[in-house]
Amino acid sequence: MLQTNDLLAIASVISAIGTLALAFFTYKTIKASKAQLEYLKAQTKVFTTQQEPLITTQDKKFKGNKIELLLRNCGGGIAYEVAVETRFYITKQVLDEESKRLLWTTPFDKMDKIQFKAYDRLIPEQSIKVNKEVLSLEEDDFEENPYLMSLSWFSKNKMKKADYNIVYPSAATTFMFSQATKQTILEPKDESELFEVEPFFLISLSKYPHSRVFAPLKANTFDELIKILKDDNIVTFGITFDLVSRDRVGRVIRHEEIDTCIVDLRKDKTIEDAMKGGRKVYFTSLGWREIQKKVKWLPSDEYNTLKFGKD
Repeated sequence: MLQTNDLLAIASVISAIGTLALAFFTYKTIKASKAQLEYLKAQTKVFTTQQEPLITTQDKKFKGNKIELLLRNCGGGIAYEVAVETRFYITKQVLDEESKRLLWTTPFDKMDKIQFKAYDRLIPEQSIKVNKEVLSLEEDDFEENPYLMSLSWFSKNKMKKADYNIVYPSAATTFMFSQATKQTILEPKDESELFEVEPFFLISLSKYPHSRVFAPLKANTFDELIKILKDDNIVTFGITFDLVSRDRVGRVIRHEEIDTCIVDLRKDKTIEDAMKGGRKVYFTSLGWREIQKKVKWLPSDEYNTLKFGKD
């Protein structure tokens, strides 16, 4: 006959086996749930991608300070709030390595015969000195501009008093309008539409323009911007133009880089002048078609993230 201790031992073993079995089935259930969740995520991603707009640039022209873009939406969803995102950076010219070597090895009396070569280096956080007259705002300005009204009391008073004269380059998004529909919407279809925009350039009170306390100060046309930069004795600056829109649920879709340029304030009067100069901020191209046909190669990181449309 089994003793009490034996029964307790058997019960403990059975309980342990039951616990292990329960743990095993729990693990299998969790694993199956995770696999199902990953499958659902993949399916959702495929569905979402099919509903995304995908704008490609068929052609571009710079006319004065305006940009004309022939755009086609070859994605599966409508592109809303089609716009160009404009960033500008102060640059400084830096001698290349060969010119540095010539600078140190060339006798002084022969220096005038040497043609030094330099390249433009971006300075993203370079501050800009702005005349106080540019920053001064009257009470009527706050009443007419709802964006300024949304600023904090601290920012309003600081802007009104204009006790500062330092601002920073930032990014501005300027809406583009279709020449055919006069709207900022591009539906998916085979035909292309011509869009036009005169981009704005933003200067900010802070290096961190997303802060509501140090909110962006003023969007400037190109003519206004070059006047501000000339007053601060800045000679060159770089610009990048990117094509963006929103999908039907409001997500920002970054489509492609439109172009870049280096503006030389000693000779460039318009964006078109700077583009004709051919000096780029960095490697740039007109969408994936130009990459395939002219450039013929891409850094792998860009290839992995770039979205390709259909011919």
